Amino acid sequence: MSKVKIVIFDVNQTIFKLDEIEKRFKRFNLSSYLVENWFLSVLKEGFALSDKSKFVDFKTIGLNELQKILFSEEIKVEKKTINYLFDGFKNLKAHPEIKNAFQILKKKNIKIVTLTNGSAKNTENLLKKNLLEKYVTKCFSIDSVKKWKPHPEPYEMVIKHFNCTPQDAIMIAVHGWDLNGAKQIGLKTGFINRYEFWMNDYFQKPDYEAKDASLLVKKIFKISIST
Repeated sequence: MSKVKIVIFDVNQTIFKLDEIEKRFKRFNLSSYLVENWFLSVLKEGFALSDKSKFVDFKTIGLNELQKILFSEEIKVEKKTINYLFDGFKNLKAHPEIKNAFQILKKKNIKIVTLTNGSAKNTENLLKKNLLEKYVTKCFSIDSVKKWKPHPEPYEMVIKHFNCTPQDAIMIAVHGWDLNGAKQIGLKTGFINRYEFWMNDYFQKPDYEAKDASLLVKKIFKISIST
């Protein structure tokens, strides 16, 4: 892996936990499992709209899908409630091992960038709140290319920005569909298996796999697990 110059991290669920949103749902007596349903429904809508060449951003879809959930749970659909739930994304906490993973990469002079289906500005703010911004070179968002991951355009955007080849970079995520999209343009991939647990067999197999980001980075760069 000596050729790898850039590590691209997915954001939601890969770097940051959705615990804060679950807490907000519970305040309205909404089951935490609805957070997962909501997040997946947002992704589904984004994917579908991208296929129809009609781009709608993460926030717009997210707010609309929240209205559906509140309506289905017979909770009064008020704008302040919807905004309160969605604004949980502004206060997400990083998984505990992320800082160590970033520190390892920084010591090896490997660029760290993020690539999200959400907002680049929100990613930047979350990195600052979690004291991680000094490790990250740049935050990328699908908003710049108007196509949701796993379409090729978001991944290609990162490669073109750094004027490098796909073989110079590796994509790290907890989502199989995200890594499969990265594979389609020739990126190496690293799978954190704590969320989906395994990759579906119709996706291309990731190059590396581990249960958290720190262990994965050590495996990729052949660093002793004890360090």
